[in-house]
Amino acid sequence: MSKKLGLTFERHQEIGRILYNMHNELTRLTVEVGNAYPATGKRGKQLKELRHTIMTLNLARCWLDSRLFEDCPDEARKEHVYYHPSEGKRGL
Repeated sequence: MSKKLGLTFERHQEIGRILYNMHNELTRLTVEVGNAYPATGKRGKQLKELRHTIMTLNLARCWLDSRLFEDCPDEARKEHVYYHPSEGKRGL
């Protein structure tokens, strides 16, 4: 059985930037949509699904952050990759 090697630190950095930007854009859009449409009742179901999407994205970021510490422990201790220092791991 072959063992998968994981990601390089550079690839973790690239993915981290992409997911961070996705999180910010989805959050911004969810607020915009939430201000334009009802958040409750039948019409609020899709808004709830948008919020769920953000939560799922945050869970993926958390999982990848853990993999980063397994794949590249020395680099992971020196630099924030999946979370900006001011962001922390909120939203989980």
